[in-house]
Amino acid sequence: MRENRRAARYPVVGLASIEVRPQMTIIEGYVANFGESGLGLYVRTALAPGDHVHISLSIDSAPGLEVREYYMGNVVWTNQVGGVHAVGIAFVDEVNGCVHDSDQLA
Repeated sequence: MRENRRAARYPVVGLASIEVRPQMTIIEGYVANFGESGLGLYVRTALAPGDHVHISLSIDSAPGLEVREYYMGNVVWTNQVGGVHAVGIAFVDEVNGCVHDSDQLA
């Protein structure tokens, strides 16, 4: 299988609180892996490619990476695995990444 990621991912274990925009729905998930350009999550609630999310992370350690507490991203793929959904998130920059923020809708 061809790797489509721009940067390496590192396996980590952590919790994520995911806010789906613009609905403002909050779901919980587990972080599976983390890298400079995105992360992988496991969630019980289905997300769809193109969904925009704001993610608050709680990760104990990620060797060689500076892990911030808050990220914005877009769902780029999903795959149901049993009763959970594996989800790939691509990070977006904070200035241009969220068209759902109220101050950017004007």
